[in-house]
Amino acid sequence: MNRSLAHDQSFGYAELLSHWSYETFLAHVHPQDRDRVADSFAAALHGRGKYHVEFRVVWPDGSLHWLLSRGRSLHGPDGRAVRVAGIVCDITDAKMLELAAHETASRFASVVDSMADAVVCSTPEGVITGWNRAAEKLFGWRADEVIGLSVTLLLPPDRTHEARGLPEGMTGSQPVGEVEVVRRRRDGSLVEVSVVWSPWRDAQGDVVEMIALARDITERRRMERALQHQATHDALTGLPNRALLADRLDQALAAASRSGGPLAVLVLDLDDFKVVNDAAGHAVGDLLLVETAQRLGSALRPGDTVARFGGDEFVVICTDADADAAAAVAERLHEALGPAMEVEGQRHHVTASIGIALSPPLRGEDLMRSADVAMSDAKSTGRARSRLFESPMAERAQSQLELSLQLREAVTTGALELHYQPVVDLTTGEMTGVEALTRWNRPGRTPVPPSVFIAVAEQTGLITALDRWVIDQACRDGAAMVASGLLSDRAHVAVNVGVRDVCDALVVSMVVSSVAAAGPGFGYERLVVEVTETAMMNDSDAAQQALQELRDLGVGVALDDFGTGYSSLTHLQRLPINVLKIDASFVRQITEQAHHLAITRSLVDLATALGIRTVAEGVETREQLHLLQRLGCAAGQGWLWSRAVPLAELGEMLQALPQGRFDVS
Repeated sequence: MNRSLAHDQSFGYAELLSHWSYETFLAHVHPQDRDRVADSFAAALHGRGKYHVEFRVVWPDGSLHWLLSRGRSLHGPDGRAVRVAGIVCDITDAKMLELAAHETASRFASVVDSMADAVVCSTPEGVITGWNRAAEKLFGWRADEVIGLSVTLLLPPDRTHEARGLPEGMTGSQPVGEVEVVRRRRDGSLVEVSVVWSPWRDAQGDVVEMIALARDITERRRMERALQHQATHDALTGLPNRALLADRLDQALAAASRSGGPLAVLVLDLDDFKVVNDAAGHAVGDLLLVETAQRLGSALRPGDTVARFGGDEFVVICTDADADAAAAVAERLHEALGPAMEVEGQRHHVTASIGIALSPPLRGEDLMRSADVAMSDAKSTGRARSRLFESPMAERAQSQLELSLQLREAVTTGALELHYQPVVDLTTGEMTGVEALTRWNRPGRTPVPPSVFIAVAEQTGLITALDRWVIDQACRDGAAMVASGLLSDRAHVAVNVGVRDVCDALVVSMVVSSVAAAGPGFGYERLVVEVTETAMMNDSDAAQQALQELRDLGVGVALDDFGTGYSSLTHLQRLPINVLKIDASFVRQITEQAHHLAITRSLVDLATALGIRTVAEGVETREQLHLLQRLGCAAGQGWLWSRAVPLAELGEMLQALPQGRFDVS
């Protein structure tokens, strides 16, 4: 073989070797490359003519080097190839760079393929050139199915217009910020993804490829929507809450202002729902609220909004609704609540008082306030009805607010006073007890009737403080009456207690503390607690248990104003009472109305059969007295003998009576 010094140096020799043959050449070639090199030379000699081969050689010191050999075959006179001639170059440095670049690219491809985010590469025209395993998992297509296709493949049918913005977004000079978009999967389903585009540039700065990182944010967005819903909707009923209501009301008012159309707001408050809650339990109460919300929603017009304002109060926004339309909506709401609700095997009747206010005013808070005032008016005038706001209502509401503030001060400063009305034995004329009645005489001002300030106390929550004061003062006065001899051995002091304190069982602790404070002269047997039918006829287990605890202490329990709920007669035998008070409305009519007389006779007969003492209220005439005596009624009270008087006046009156007895002849 003819060769140069450079040739032998390529094989690691500093000087030209004395002997070099084709076999010597092949012996220096790396064993793994030897056949490939021999095949290249053979191909050149047997017809191909030219050859080009890269191979490794082992230097004498054992190191590996890369060589490039290229050349062509030489032919004899007969045209046959007889030898090859070419050059050999050491390309070790270039080859090392190439191998390093290949290894880096391979490593990069492995990293991209193992990324959790989907990686989609594309040309500036939007042709897909790269697609990692995460992209296959996210979108459902394999890489070999999408390479060469347009990225518009991922656009949902209703978002194909986004394709117009892709080239501009992909060739921008800066990376595109993170965007959240909806994309299509292979199965046609949609997925919410967060995408970041970044350009890949060549040495001249031209964009040659775009790389997009896509991350599935479906679950994150679902949680965000859930949190947003929780922030704007009531957890129990699913209705819009107070915050969302305010926003929708502002929007509705703005729309009404632009269009000049009417707008109505209805405030709806369930009647006596606390009693139902206490009687059946909060779990049942919650189920009733859910059913109520569903019924209200079904009664609305399209476009109207019902929201839970809090507790048992709901608000309805009626767009494009004048007074007549709003009244019609209110009527449908009443009708929707009409049928009984059956929860856990029990039937419950839910009614509501509804207040209606119309815009203007154009401020939501003013509209809400007016509707609330109208609702309070509906509740105070009978409940289960609707009222349209009128200016006098606001004046009454302001007056009631002032009255409630004055009442709160009167309760805390002791400005109230107890008067006592005698309870008379209809056979002997003996005073068997007194009923304590609260009076509010404001110095220099008109006295406030009990029917007014007690209603205010119940509406404002002052009733508990009022009841506590009444029981405490009555026990103290009772102890004084016992000490002075005004009360006989079997005489009692009766106090009236509100529904709330009976249902909440607060009455027991009030009685215990007040009797203890009154001293040893006034025991439990001297006290009678009067409760109305409302407190007892709602099947309130808590109320009945509280009253039974009072009976166990020795306290008497009287059912007051009985007769107005005649259907409750069948329940009388299971109530923990020992006194039945016949309502004055029946007593006034017994001498004129046959059916009132029949009802009164039935009440007396039933109570007597059950061992319950009867007391007739509102006795005003001798004729009424004589008829009650014939019916067998045990006792009575009324103006025939005395109105309710201060304690000092009661003592003077009793001292003036012959033998200390009232006339029952």
